Amino acid sequence: MSARTLYAALAGITLLLAACEKRNEDAAFEMLQPPAAPAVLAKHWKLPEFALTERSGETLRLSDLAGKVWVADFFYTTCPGPCP
Repeated sequence: MSARTLYAALAGITLLLAACEKRNEDAAFEMLQPPAAPAVLAKHWKLPEFALTERSGETLRLSDLAGKVWVADFFYTTCPGPCP
């Protein structure tokens, strides 16, 4: 038997044994489960009362947003150079 034939036989046996490996099908999906959500989100800090003017001219206060989910973002409308 030549060395080439021996290597080919070993490679074939290795592939067959790897394909016959018993796997736990659920193990791959256990890692993909999202973490459990907390019952109440933690408050990281208390915001001071504020008042902002909307485009419509109405005033929006922090107390108007109580009990609601909201995100604040501030855009620069005029900058002397590149806006941060």
